[in-house]
Amino acid sequence: MSLAGLLLCLPAAAQGGERTGVAAPAGLQQALDARIGALERDPETEVVVGVAVETLDGAPVYAWNADRLFVLASNVKLLTTSAALLRLPWDYRWRTEARLADGVLWLRGNGDPSLRRSAGGDAPRHFLDALAAALAQRQVSALREVVLDDRAFDREYRHPLWPPDQWSYDYCAGVSALWVEGGCMVLDLPGDASARLFPELDPPLVMERRHQAGKALEFGWRSPDRIVAVAGDLRQKLAERQALAVADPLDQYGRFVLAGLRQRGLEVGGVRAAEPTESAPQGEPLFAWPSVWTLAEAITVINKDSDNSMAEALLKTLAVEAGQPGTAGNGVAVVRAALEDAGLNPAHYWPVDGSGMARSASGDSNRSTPAALAGLLALMARHPEGRILFHSLPLAGEEGKLKDWFTEACFQPRRVHAKTGFITGASSLSGYLLAPDDTVLVFAIVVNFTPRGEATHNQHFRQLQEDVLSEVLRRWTPG
Repeated sequence: MSLAGLLLCLPAAAQGGERTGVAAPAGLQQALDARIGALERDPETEVVVGVAVETLDGAPVYAWNADRLFVLASNVKLLTTSAALLRLPWDYRWRTEARLADGVLWLRGNGDPSLRRSAGGDAPRHFLDALAAALAQRQVSALREVVLDDRAFDREYRHPLWPPDQWSYDYCAGVSALWVEGGCMVLDLPGDASARLFPELDPPLVMERRHQAGKALEFGWRSPDRIVAVAGDLRQKLAERQALAVADPLDQYGRFVLAGLRQRGLEVGGVRAAEPTESAPQGEPLFAWPSVWTLAEAITVINKDSDNSMAEALLKTLAVEAGQPGTAGNGVAVVRAALEDAGLNPAHYWPVDGSGMARSASGDSNRSTPAALAGLLALMARHPEGRILFHSLPLAGEEGKLKDWFTEACFQPRRVHAKTGFITGASSLSGYLLAPDDTVLVFAIVVNFTPRGEATHNQHFRQLQEDVLSEVLRRWTPG
């Protein structure tokens, strides 16, 4: 049976508190101790490794520094998405509401992360079409202004511990209660040496474009949120999404709405953000837009794509749904409370954001023990919605950042579902492993290091993580 098939049975099969009595495979401790010890003693590196491999009921298979706190990188997303499944229904949807009063359109949001183009369709265009249709039904052809009510979230778009010099990269995009395209501008190349940016804005961005046949693509800001430069071979087909984070996602959203309504024939005087103490119109909304994605679908995007900004939106959503202001700090408090209520020791988890991007010079941010991560995965395997978390994890050898890893025969068929993580100073991999006798294992393998050039390239740590799991599989003795 596949690992996915076994996980379908877990909520019923894993309820008992009895240990299986699975013994650690013969020679595993010695082999892995030697492998990891050699890495930690290497004079060319400054590396500390933490490993926990356990059965679902907590029987240890292998441990190395398993109770030591480590910086997790994107494995923090496992804390955020698990807490969301513990606190919210799987079919939860975000909601954007529109209200009309005296020629003023109010738009109030709570962080819908799905307002972006995807393989499933063009959600931004559908949103604008539906909003314009609702106004037309009221025979509204002109608006004095549009007010953006983003007050469900604070306006600290990026966590203060995110690297400030990386703000324009799509993986550092800011989060607002009203945002579009994940807080990014996306580049389209039609193939005729022209270039387009999405979403369309009013006023539009200025694009400095230069076609250079055969040259690598360069895409960046000349002036944040105003002037963008595109150079290189503009006839190429883009192999992957090219996007720039905007400095102010709420401003981008307002310009997107303004452009969309004007293109649909409405006269709009302007757009502004709601003041902190300003009262919104009451009564039934003119229009209500449910997010295209459910919580389960959003969690899948967060974990498979390692989407930092969506994880932060989910963190602030947890705060809002708990009746608190939508701040990262309040969201972290909800995550910690959810895990503690589920029976996990809060002293073993120290998140500060929802994604794992935050880091501090002291290394005391976004930490957990490998044993605690493994325990969380085991707990979620017993939870009724745990299969959502499981299926949100990339399938090793086939998906995401693990597509080119875990391709050896010992990892077949589909024995590893895991979440990757990497920032400067930390590399992590945690997930589920199917042993040869169909025993389901949970694991967390985390490396913290001081950058030393090629000697600490993440490829070396990925290889270590793969070696640990292959050693477990090769030495496994059926129970």
